[in-house]
Amino acid sequence: NDQIIEARLRCSTKGYCFAVRNDGGEDIYIRDQHLNNAWHGDNVLVKLTREGVRRRSPEGQIQCILERNKETLVCLIDKEDETVIAYPLEERIKGSIILPIKDEKYVKDDLLEGVVEVKIDKYPIAQYQAEGHIIKSLPLNKGHSFDDKYLLAKVGIKEDVIAPKIALKKPNSKNRVDLSSQESLIYKSWKGENSPPLPAFYVEAKEGGVKLYIHVPTVAERTGLGSTLDLWLRDKSEALCLGSYWKSLLSDNLNKASKFEVNKPNSAITLELDINSEGSIIDWNFSLSEILPKAEISVDIMNTIINRKPKSRLIPAKLKPIKDYLNQIQTLIFTSKLINQREIKDGAIELDLPIPDIDYLSELSFADPSSMTSQWHEPINQSDPQSILLPLIRTANHILSIHLKQLKLPFYMFNYQNI
Repeated sequence: NDQIIEARLRCSTKGYCFAVRNDGGEDIYIRDQHLNNAWHGDNVLVKLTREGVRRRSPEGQIQCILERNKETLVCLIDKEDETVIAYPLEERIKGSIILPIKDEKYVKDDLLEGVVEVKIDKYPIAQYQAEGHIIKSLPLNKGHSFDDKYLLAKVGIKEDVIAPKIALKKPNSKNRVDLSSQESLIYKSWKGENSPPLPAFYVEAKEGGVKLYIHVPTVAERTGLGSTLDLWLRDKSEALCLGSYWKSLLSDNLNKASKFEVNKPNSAITLELDINSEGSIIDWNFSLSEILPKAEISVDIMNTIINRKPKSRLIPAKLKPIKDYLNQIQTLIFTSKLINQREIKDGAIELDLPIPDIDYLSELSFADPSSMTSQWHEPINQSDPQSILLPLIRTANHILSIHLKQLKLPFYMFNYQNI
């Protein structure tokens, strides 16, 4: 039926609601009286009632709610006569939720203490209001830990999601290149225990340019496509930084198995790049590999390198464990600057924006090596090891996209930029 369309409801804080069509067609305007108790974010079936004319959007009525987007809501509560009512703080969700009388204990005179998380037991239907019960108090005046709980509840992220218990697959050893003798290094700024696993790098000079090896942890090989763990990871979608700690994407056992550690052999996926003196890629090669990282380069080490006098023959105590790799570190910095200059020459935008110096947001003060947080580039900060990696990983992502296109394989790269 061409007049019945599957869509997702999107509402604004001003009260305007549109059904965003799954087939990519023009958004359909939904009047209040035709919402049929659907909430912002719900998957719905919409019946077209008026075609779009000139600059006016087509209009429709919601016939059926296919899937609810929200299971819990952050609300303020109040008691009216003998009824406890929750009012969603999400302005795009209209209506209120009836709570059991036992939840009146959460009603507070101070609004900052009266914020709660409500689990929806019955969604609104016809003339009947939604019903639910309070599962958590979220006071806004109790410090950072409660602020974090409020933030997670507001965006619908569960605090304690237990990973499925499943034995991890062992990466295939067949046709893996043995690079364990290579002096690969891990560049890491994050200090959080559950921070995402990072790549390892090795670089050497070659014919006026460099040869760069980027080793990334093997994750997909250990999970199995379509497995319970794979579906669990898809549902989580990403690791989240909450200022001073992380909500990891990977399960504990998967994180432990895949992340690189010093002097511990591990499987990897390796991208080998030949880069000329102008920062352009001459050739590349992908391979499965085995590596053995030799050292971890931290913020303290980079600061010591920066503050060291260029002509000094004395090696500071902090640098003695990695003295054999100092030339390689300098070559990697040179390579990062070289690629960054080429990106700027090709039209990339570089913005030097101030970073708030707040202790509780310490993990956010370091560069995100995924390079997916903005549409511009940050200047290279040599005291931040992860900042040095940004141009290198952007280049690796670009090469991967070219490689997949040449193989005519379908792929999706989040926030992909042409560089």
